[in-house]
Amino acid sequence: MLRFWGLNPGIDPNWHGGVDFASHGDRLVLPLGSSVILSPMVMRHPPPQQSLFAPLRALEDDDRSDAAEPDDVGSESRPAGGQPSASSVLAELPRMYVCPGERHAIPRSVHLARLAAFYPNCRHCEHRTDTGQLTRSTIERLERTVQRAAPVSLFQENGIRGPYLNQMTRKTGAQLATAVADRLWADQPLVGRRNLEIVSEPSTLSRRTAGPTVAIGHDSRPASPDICVGVSESLRRMGCDVVDVGRVSRPCLTFAVDHLSADAGLYITGCGSPNAWAGIDVFGARGIPWSVGGTLDDVERRFHLDPPRPTRQGGMQRFFDASIPYRASLLKHFQGLPPRRVLCICVEPCVADSLTLLFDGLPCELLSLPPDTVLSGKEPTTTTLQEAIRQASADCGVVIGDDGASLQLYMGDGRPVSAEDLLRRVLPCAGPVRSTIPMDSETADAHGALFESLGSHVEIMGPEAESIARWMDTHAAPCGVQSGGRLWLRDPFPQCDAIVTLGRLLQSLALEDVRTA
Repeated sequence: MLRFWGLNPGIDPNWHGGVDFASHGDRLVLPLGSSVILSPMVMRHPPPQQSLFAPLRALEDDDRSDAAEPDDVGSESRPAGGQPSASSVLAELPRMYVCPGERHAIPRSVHLARLAAFYPNCRHCEHRTDTGQLTRSTIERLERTVQRAAPVSLFQENGIRGPYLNQMTRKTGAQLATAVADRLWADQPLVGRRNLEIVSEPSTLSRRTAGPTVAIGHDSRPASPDICVGVSESLRRMGCDVVDVGRVSRPCLTFAVDHLSADAGLYITGCGSPNAWAGIDVFGARGIPWSVGGTLDDVERRFHLDPPRPTRQGGMQRFFDASIPYRASLLKHFQGLPPRRVLCICVEPCVADSLTLLFDGLPCELLSLPPDTVLSGKEPTTTTLQEAIRQASADCGVVIGDDGASLQLYMGDGRPVSAEDLLRRVLPCAGPVRSTIPMDSETADAHGALFESLGSHVEIMGPEAESIARWMDTHAAPCGVQSGGRLWLRDPFPQCDAIVTLGRLLQSLALEDVRTA
């Protein structure tokens, strides 16, 4: 029987043999009637490069007894003890290839195969320069791909966004939900151990500690339900109770967070991004959004730390139709309106559905148009929109963005209303005018004179939505203004809802008709 140290031709890819034989550990089983001639030069040849399994073999060799049979092959390269140490074997290991976003190493052959197939994660891999025997044309295409694919962080200004299946997957959504749950558990008060002698009801001993309650929902994008599944599983694994409100608009989810007294809300959406993108918007208690520069920075830190489970008990999940109480809360903004014809264009179907059901019991008539007919990308085509308003004989036209928060107004003749004129119409219906109004610096520079003429004091905040909403909640401000046609109203919590803005706008138009009459 021939014995080879550290050589297993059955699994080592670096073995180059000239004879066909079977391998069983350190034994060579030759076929019947065959013969192998090994010259002394072959026997003295140094062992090949160690494979990925060499560390396990080295540790097994260290644990063997001294009575093991000595081996002469490769004895010139061994230390004086006769067996190679684990540190020496680890030092001679080949390069470890770990794809970005993965935890387990892959062999070099898989690394080269992924490079040749233009695997998306290879664009950000530190070993992408190791191209092996790939053709020159493939290497040039890889270089051009890396130059185009600059690494972009998932954490944007007011949410988490990324290309679906390239950066945003079900697994990524689960990791983000884990980071959010870890932040919520950190805010939970500590519960001390009960005194067993004082407790009289045994049933209270088995009562589990209530974890955070999180409301989740998603928009109408095809990728959103898939990510929502990963988010729900991760939250329940972290001990959070999940309330699934289904396919809703973004303002409807913030209403559900306040209505259910939830600790947070996760809205799976890709609003503000291309159609092939997906993402998550995070809201805290009372529907306060989390943004970069605020609470979302702590979520990003926990996302990279991969926090452990805070409890062994999984959370529960239930379903709640939040659209019914949400639509009921909107009725008060549309009371006492005269008959009008309103042409509305909604990018998000959930917003269009809410408006259709809302206008069924009103004297106003709602005319809806598909967004593809008048929208070029994300901006409305003015000429086409003006022609649609004139043909429908509408009193006004509105365009609501895909986030359900931004609103653009057009008069009956198709003339677009400026942001300053829109604020002048809506602010008197929002609450006391002579108050402090928070807004970002861009809006303050453009419309600061308007607020001064109305007797209001301007509080300049950051560009993120969290700073405006949190300041309104702390100082009980009636409204806040953000760039992009977003008006924040505190009723009863700080919310940015285009439907509420539309109701206030129709009320202001009704007051103008009364004054002119």
